[in-house]
Amino acid sequence: HLGALSTFFNFAQRKRAIRVNPLRLVPKMPVVRNRIPRTLNGAQIESLLKEAERKVPYLGRGKKGMGNSRARITPLADMIRFILNTGARLGEMLYLEWDDVDLAHEMIHFKNKPEHTLKDREDRKVGANPVVLELLRRRRLSGGLKRWVFPNALGGILGRENALRELKIVTDRAGVAWANFQVLRRTFLTTCAIAGVPSFVLKSMAGHASVKTTETYYVGAVGSSQWKPPVVGA
Repeated sequence: HLGALSTFFNFAQRKRAIRVNPLRLVPKMPVVRNRIPRTLNGAQIESLLKEAERKVPYLGRGKKGMGNSRARITPLADMIRFILNTGARLGEMLYLEWDDVDLAHEMIHFKNKPEHTLKDREDRKVGANPVVLELLRRRRLSGGLKRWVFPNALGGILGRENALRELKIVTDRAGVAWANFQVLRRTFLTTCAIAGVPSFVLKSMAGHASVKTTETYYVGAVGSSQWKPPVVGA
């Protein structure tokens, strides 16, 4: 907003409508310094998945069902694995249809839909690694003719609030209460950056409009501090 106003007042100054740009007196916005974003390590991911796969204790009225348990209705463990291996946003995952999944070519297509618009408003494709392929094939075999890849118990769209609530319960029990779906996405992108994936490729995979967003908020200082360049000319 300040940049747009400054451009307007500079134009007015050139046209001699004003003498000086008044925004010169406004303090500049602080610059976000590159830093390594907070992400999950291997042990934390293992603990998180273990809690997500744990059965839910069944306690009826008056605790009549104490000692019994049931499988978690929300496919939380699969959702965690999916974001950790694709970098998808929560909304993109919740509105993913089977028509968007190409198992033959191992590709996932995130599309704009009437029910959900992508943040950058541009469709994109992301390759599916072996973990995602196994997950999707298993869900395809057990899901029948349902439209959504990660549906609710009735086969409809899983509510965002329900997904956030379920993850919060699991992260508290796993000892990573600060983690959320954004942290899972950040873990994927930062791990790719450490592995040497260029920022312009990560930008495309993440669906960012600018590579600066990828480098500032997801990759941080990884490129200079942790990535080792390959051997050339050996």
